[in-house]
Amino acid sequence: MLTEEQVVELLRRCELCVGHRLNMIRGNLINAETRSAAIWELLVLEEASRHGTVEYEPLSGASPDILINLKSGGKIWIEVAFLYGRFWKQERLSMEVVNWLNKEVSRRNIDPAKVSYRFDGNNDHKAGPVRVLPGSHQKKIFLNDPELKRFYLEIEKHPDTVLQFKHSAFSIELTYNPKASISFSGGLVQEVPTDIKQHSVYRLLKEKARQHSVDEPRIVCIGTDQNRVLSDTNTHFPEITLSQAIGAGFMKSSGLSAVITVSINDAVEGFSANFRRASSKIFLNPDTKVPLMEKDVSEIKTFNFNRWNYSFRLEKFEPESTEPYRRNNGNLTMRTRGTRVIFDVPTNLVVDALAGKSNLRDVYRIDENDNLVRCFNDGWIIKSCSLKKGNIEQGEPDMMTLELEPPFPSVLFPKKI
Repeated sequence: MLTEEQVVELLRRCELCVGHRLNMIRGNLINAETRSAAIWELLVLEEASRHGTVEYEPLSGASPDILINLKSGGKIWIEVAFLYGRFWKQERLSMEVVNWLNKEVSRRNIDPAKVSYRFDGNNDHKAGPVRVLPGSHQKKIFLNDPELKRFYLEIEKHPDTVLQFKHSAFSIELTYNPKASISFSGGLVQEVPTDIKQHSVYRLLKEKARQHSVDEPRIVCIGTDQNRVLSDTNTHFPEITLSQAIGAGFMKSSGLSAVITVSINDAVEGFSANFRRASSKIFLNPDTKVPLMEKDVSEIKTFNFNRWNYSFRLEKFEPESTEPYRRNNGNLTMRTRGTRVIFDVPTNLVVDALAGKSNLRDVYRIDENDNLVRCFNDGWIIKSCSLKKGNIEQGEPDMMTLELEPPFPSVLFPKKI
């Protein structure tokens, strides 16, 4: 979602606007299973603070998350919710099983690129085709399964034939294609409910409806970058629409005034590279006992959840390496001015290079024949240096601009030709 460098600034702003340390959110930030939800709560809190003064959980005991005193004079309670994938554990386990099988086929001298995997679950479940998979503790038993071993023997006997295998106990299918050059893994989308009571948004609103009771309007702000149920492009809910799920949720509580949904998805503009963008919608409860004033609805519609640059998903488990998620890394740019060369480099990479942790050639995969590398190797001289402040919201790092000029002529130790 955001880099750690961005979250540090976001947390600082939020604690400044509420006037105290947000201990619970800080605790949730260090836990992989609650990290994305905590960041989303900060994003909503910071955006709300742009439209009025805010208080965080001001009521003693159970309290909605945010009370915003709008500039227009109205008061609104905001409950923040982040929607994870309902079957994220099965998704992760699917990737784990693929890794097991890839290592096993390699051990048997079978090209892993020629074996693809499919995970289709049980369609009888009202929440969708839920997968049945071996647990992490069952790895050895699974890999020694006689069915699986027979499939590998078939590949060894018929290496030029397309072969398929479907496990009798687990939602796993393997395909061996001797002409394949890349391995694929996929399967049916699991979260495709056929019963509205199994819809993630309905379940969430039902839970929120019974948590609190306040006299002012109360809205639920639901965000996600991991569940397609809120996406405009979602095509996996043919029977139950988002509007239907929210409508059913409204029927469970007249205390809910509205719902804001924010879906963060990959997007493309023109010929530019992929980036992530938030798309938001507001749904008003027609039967609420605490309706929003028209001016307050207009104000809420101006909430902008694209002030911050979203760069990746933060899963509910710790990554093998945290370094890619920590800092804002920018691009190395180079230009010329007469005989001089000017290049911009992120300041954090300069520090890493001075500390011996990395070098620009490795980070940017610069070829030895690159003009910049040749400048370094030929001993060009730094004539000026300046700093440019980055944009923390957009994930742009602080940059150092160096202006180089050709080396001075050698009069004591000329190079021998």
